Amino acid sequence: MTDTNTNTNTNALPLFYHQPVAFDSSLHGRLSFPAVPPDFHFAANADVIPLQVSEVAQAIRHYPLVFLPGQGDQAPTLAALVGLGNGKNQFVSAQGHWRANTYIPAYVRRYPFVPMHVEGQSEPILAIDLEAEWVKQGGDFSFVDAEGKPTERLDQVMAFQQEYLQQAALTESMCAALLKADVLEPRTLNWTGEDGKPMQVNGLLGVEETRLKALVAESVLALHQADALGLAYAQLMSLSNLQFILSVTPADAEHDNDSEGAKVSRQRSQKGAKERSAHV
Repeated sequence: MTDTNTNTNTNALPLFYHQPVAFDSSLHGRLSFPAVPPDFHFAANADVIPLQVSEVAQAIRHYPLVFLPGQGDQAPTLAALVGLGNGKNQFVSAQGHWRANTYIPAYVRRYPFVPMHVEGQSEPILAIDLEAEWVKQGGDFSFVDAEGKPTERLDQVMAFQQEYLQQAALTESMCAALLKADVLEPRTLNWTGEDGKPMQVNGLLGVEETRLKALVAESVLALHQADALGLAYAQLMSLSNLQFILSVTPADAEHDNDSEGAKVSRQRSQKGAKERSAHV
C-alpha cells in the first residue's frame, strides 16, 4: 500500500514532506526533538489531512470528514477538512500552535517520520524528513544511546509507524467498500465569505444519504461486515463541524499543551515500549 497522499500526482511526496531520507541510526540516531512536534508550521498550508478509521470517534467532534477521490480503481482517502480551499489550515495559528482542546490527527503527529516503500523491497522502510528546523542534533530525545543501541524512543516511533500502516490498510478497505456500494458522490461545500462573496471547496466525495437508505439488504450487510456502515453515518454527521472552520481564522488557534492527540502521545510516551500501542 502506498502512503496516503492528498496530491493527485503519484510522483509527489506525501503531504508535509520535503526531504525524506531513509532513517540511518549512524547518521540520525543523535537527532533530538520531542515526541509531539513543538510547532505545526509544517501543517499550516493544508486544507485536508488524512485520517484513519480508528480516529473517527475523536475527529468527529472537531472536523468535517470527507473523502478524497482515488486514482483509477484506488479507494478514496478518508480525511479531515481543516481549511477553506485557500491553503490555510484554520487549526494552526501564525505561531504554529494547534487550536486548543482539538484532536490532532495521527498523520500530523507522526511527522517528521514516515514509512516509505522502496523499489525491490516488500516491506516499507522508516524515513525521516530533515526539513523541519526543530529536527536537530543532540538533546534528551535521541534515538540511539551512547553505545549505538536503539533507545525506547526509537522503539516507540517504530511501533507507531507500524500501527499506522495497519490502520491505513483497514481504513482503505472500508473506503473501498463504500465506493463499491456506490454511496459516495462528488461534494461541493458552499458558504459565504466575510466579504459576502460565495465560496466553495470542490474535489471532495461524501456519502449520499438517499443512496445509503436505498441499498438492498445484501448491500447493507456487505457494508456492515466491512465495518463501513458506521463510517458512512459518521461522515454525514460530521458535516455540522463546518461551523468550526467558518467561525474562526488561523490566528484564533491557540497553543495548549493538553490538545487532544498531543496529550495522548505524551501519556503513551511515559509507558514502556512493551506496553505501548500507537494511537492513530
